Amino acid sequence: MMNVAKAQSIQERMTQTHATCKDVFLNALEIMPELYRHKFFDSLHYALLIWRTSCGNIPEVECTALLLSIEESTFNDKRIDSATIDRLVNYSRAFTHRNIANFPEGEKAFYAFASTWARLLLKEKSLDNNEKFVCQVFASEIGDPVKEINKDPMKYSSFAKILQEIEMAQRSGLRTNCAFLAGIWIPMGDLTLLGNHPSLGFQFGARDNSNQLDLTLQFRFSKSANNYTIKRNNSFYDLGNYFGGYIGLDYTHYLVNKLNFDLGVLGGVGYDGFDITSSDYNYDDMKPLSIGSFNANGGFKLNYYLNTSFYIGLQARYNFINYVNHGGTSMNGDAFSVDLIIGGNKKSR
Repeated sequence: MMNVAKAQSIQERMTQTHATCKDVFLNALEIMPELYRHKFFDSLHYALLIWRTSCGNIPEVECTALLLSIEESTFNDKRIDSATIDRLVNYSRAFTHRNIANFPEGEKAFYAFASTWARLLLKEKSLDNNEKFVCQVFASEIGDPVKEINKDPMKYSSFAKILQEIEMAQRSGLRTNCAFLAGIWIPMGDLTLLGNHPSLGFQFGARDNSNQLDLTLQFRFSKSANNYTIKRNNSFYDLGNYFGGYIGLDYTHYLVNKLNFDLGVLGGVGYDGFDITSSDYNYDDMKPLSIGSFNANGGFKLNYYLNTSFYIGLQARYNFINYVNHGGTSMNGDAFSVDLIIGGNKKSR
């Protein structure tokens, strides 16, 4: 008999079912509104503990815990962290999509419960600015928490401080840089015969808080302002063609590195030149088909960040170049260049 009873006990234990997180989730959204209506907050704590044990720290559990802490006046703004802001942002986004066709019914019930609770807190309790902010997000009175915090950082000082720490963290350490450049190239000395030229280009590189290294590629276009003479194979050609550019490595050292602002000095080395080819001539008789020079340059760079990664900037530099045009028009002179920069940084993981 003992063996039969033991076998039955083992069978029961081996075949018994356990409530899944989904089961507990759905049960919670039936039980918790009832407990709240009767103000059974001790029971709410216990139900929340069971929910957390079954499902872990899922957003719905953490949001409910936030509302319960405000209800019981135990909310502590010193415990606000980046996870709190993420939770509010994600809640706000999900709340706006709760009425789409395939939105889970269980989650839809949660947002109805949370928003109703938050509206009652706003109506019935005297809340400080941070508590009111949390409830306004849950009640869908604030659709963009981050925008609201940035609009009045003094009012939401605890949240604003965390946002600033998040932004500084995202704008620190090693990260990639990608930028588009548009500007003007202004020659000096004898080189002024070529005239000013617009330029377009790209930058790819990496940076940390104080240092940045980029591969820069820029193209300059439009015809030369004046004709120039070149000598090839003992023949002279008067030309007006110009298609130039610069490829080099640029290094920037930032002297000022603020939350939304960078200012630094830059230096670069590379190749600078332009094509002289024209369809009116036989290319074989005119080789080499370009005039070029080593380029060493220096200047400054300023960046203004519109958010944690996207920025607009300005760089200006003096380019030391030495175009050699043997037997032709003198091209002695350097050049000054100014570029508008539109770029972005991406944090390395």
